[in-house]
Parts: sequence; C-alpha cells; structure tokens
Amino acid sequence: MLVAAPVGNGGTTTLAAMVDHVNATQRRHIVSIEDPIEVLQPDDAGLVSQIEVGADVASLAEGIRA
Repeated sequence: MLVAAPVGNGGTTTLAAMVDHVNATQRRHIVSIEDPIEVLQPDDAGLVSQIEVGADVASLAEGIRA
C-alpha cells in the first residue's frame, strides 16, 4: 500500500491509523519506508519495521528493493 499526500493533508495520520489497526488486530510483519519517520509504532500483535530514507537507506527506491 502506498500513502502519499501533500504536507498537511493527513497522510501521516492516515498511515499511522492504518498501521495501528493492522498491528493491533493481526499477526503481520508491517514494513514502512518513510521520509522522515514521524510516528513511532510499537510492536503489538504484529511486528513493525520502520525504515527511514536517509538514515537506513539512501533512497525510497533502495528501500523498496531491500
């Protein structure tokens, strides 16, 4: 799933709510590639791996390939 929105239009809030819901209700491994990470998601029923462009990978494309 890709979430993209102009700054200030709810993209971060939408993504955080979706990840939180899946993480709380399903045993899944959720991987997010973010630029920058704005909301830290703790593990719950699922496992959340947050990758930050610039800190963990050089680019979004590299993060997707990895």
